[in-house]
Amino acid sequence: MGPASARNGRDGAVVGTDLELPNGLVAYANYGAQLRDDTTAQAITGGLRFAW
Repeated sequence: MGPASARNGRDGAVVGTDLELPNGLVAYANYGAQLRDDTTAQAITGGLRFAW
């Protein structure tokens, strides 16, 4: 016999963008969301990346 739990919804989305700047610099931002019947989870990340 296993534990019983509610069924989760399956909808979600991830959106992101990169902006390439001069001299090997890249700025990026991402937004992720999981939208379910009884809960919502969201995350926002961003940063700078430099390559030489």
